Amino acid sequence: MPTGLQCWDEYGTITVDLTSRMTRLLGVVNQSAGGSLQEPALAQGIPFVLPILDQNGLMYPADITVPTISGTSVSWTTPANFYFGTY
Repeated sequence: MPTGLQCWDEYGTITVDLTSRMTRLLGVVNQSAGGSLQEPALAQGIPFVLPILDQNGLMYPADITVPTISGTSVSWTTPANFYFGTY
């Protein structure tokens, strides 16, 4: 019998088990200029960034910042607003 965490939905389907990946939000950046940060926890999974779009009516702004992740470093060259983490 397996041990650990297992969760089922109302239909009996496993939704989470030992092999599932869970998102881990590590931080948020809201800077008016370029910059970088070091986050050791980025080495504990596959890193991701999630841009936060402002509510000015533009769905896909042309000047959106796309941060770069290299190892445990996150960097950006323009004003930035994004979440970062691992899964």
